[in-house]
Amino acid sequence: MSQSNEKQTIQNPQELNRPSWDETYFAIADIIAKRSKDPRTKVGAVLVKEKSVIGLGYNGEPRNSALVFNWHTEEKYKYVIHAEVNAIANASRLGINCVDSDIYITHSPCTNCINTLIQHGIKRIFYRKPYTDFEISKKIALAAGIELIQIDY
Repeated sequence: MSQSNEKQTIQNPQELNRPSWDETYFAIADIIAKRSKDPRTKVGAVLVKEKSVIGLGYNGEPRNSALVFNWHTEEKYKYVIHAEVNAIANASRLGINCVDSDIYITHSPCTNCINTLIQHGIKRIFYRKPYTDFEISKKIALAAGIELIQIDY
């Protein structure tokens, strides 16, 4: 009898149902989006570096804010910080460097956010749903060499 030098992989049945990293980060983005007070659009963002979550954010008002405004009107756009910016701010507040990280967002970034992500050294942007000014954001990302990747889960 000869022995085979080939490694045999034994798969644990529980591993077969294990979510991918992309699925995991989008699940976290979905959960954090629920923290938003916006009744119309709930956006979540997860900043990831070397398979570790380094920042979370959702669309909402500034930390410890006592602002009162109507979430059902255009007035909210004057006061709300987007999820991507909140994720970066939360990481930076703790002294975490965002350079070479990835971000998972429930919606594609707007033009202001794509510029902010580029300036902070985010390399890949994963999103599910295109946002209103998606074509312009895509053009900006392409010009900066940033990967903008839509994933459907």
